[in-house]
Amino acid sequence: MSDTIISRTQHLQFHLLPADTMLEHVRFVAADAGIELSDDAIGQVVARGGGSARDTLSALELVASTGGDGAESLPLGDVVEAMIDRDPGAGLMAIARAMQLGADPRAFAESMIAHLRNGFLSLMAPELVQLPSSTVDEVAAQAQRLGAAGLVRGIERLGAALVDMRHAPDPRVVLDVAVVALTAESLAGDLVGVNARLDRIEQRLDQSTAAPDRPAGRAVAGARARRGAPDASPAVVAPSPSPSPSPSPSDTASPITAEAWDGSIRPALRGMARAVFTPAAFVASTSGSLTLSVPNDVHRGKCEQHRADVERQLAVHAGGPVVVELVVGSGTSASAPSPTTDDIDVDDLVDAPPESIKTPIDFLAEAFPGSELIEDGDGAGGR
Repeated sequence: MSDTIISRTQHLQFHLLPADTMLEHVRFVAADAGIELSDDAIGQVVARGGGSARDTLSALELVASTGGDGAESLPLGDVVEAMIDRDPGAGLMAIARAMQLGADPRAFAESMIAHLRNGFLSLMAPELVQLPSSTVDEVAAQAQRLGAAGLVRGIERLGAALVDMRHAPDPRVVLDVAVVALTAESLAGDLVGVNARLDRIEQRLDQSTAAPDRPAGRAVAGARARRGAPDASPAVVAPSPSPSPSPSPSDTASPITAEAWDGSIRPALRGMARAVFTPAAFVASTSGSLTLSVPNDVHRGKCEQHRADVERQLAVHAGGPVVVELVVGSGTSASAPSPTTDDIDVDDLVDAPPESIKTPIDFLAEAFPGSELIEDGDGAGGR
């Protein structure tokens, strides 16, 4: 709308009326018309009006035409109690009473959705509840017991039932099935029902954990683990026996001789330990250590990866722990044999990675840094 039109019009904003205001208005209209209504009937009229004066007066006219009965007799709260107690029989009995009073299944489902919505709002935004103050406390108490998840599930399930009622031969059956699904979660067959059962189990665990009179030593599965709360009584842990002090290597281990290293210890090694320690030469030995020399730092690093295997073999031979010390180049003994086919176990051999295999061209490139490979006409290469 253009500013020119807006400047020449008067704006009126309409709002829904508070429930207590509508309650007083309904009482005034009923008294003025000579209609006698109970407080419950007036509360139902206000609830049906939802804050709209027109809808509230229409609901009042409907109740007045039935002699003041009907609105107050809808067992909405009984269905909620059946949902809380998970009692399908009680839920079906509440529907039966409503039908005996002439309620339509679709209208009853709509009233149940509105009732559950008010309960949900009482938990999330109490100021939005369109109910008299005398009724809000009762609805809020039921909503607190059922929980927000149960309220939302009820609204969704009954909303789906309203859609199914459009083409159902008997809408009453659809309503009964919906209420059974809400009151017997094991028959619901949906993920929401499973989540509702899990929420209820967690609530019970929370209550059991917080109970001051819980018997000492009784385990509450999962609750304490989730929150890390300490147990009411400290757990008694049997003291572990103190480990006996290990004897000093110098007290138990015998010195390793060069002949022992070359003749029995090194040949007894297996796998990669034997392969990398084959070039290792005996240098010196004490009662708790063995010094070996290796060709270079790279080889020393590979030996370090398997030093624990060698020390275990040395401990068996010497009768106690022996620490291996590796040195590079110095003190190389002539007794250190070069690896031969007799020293290598074929089962211990592994394939070298492709990237570690050098071609003749690679060796030439290393020998002549900066050289360039040139392809000749017959496909042979040169640098």
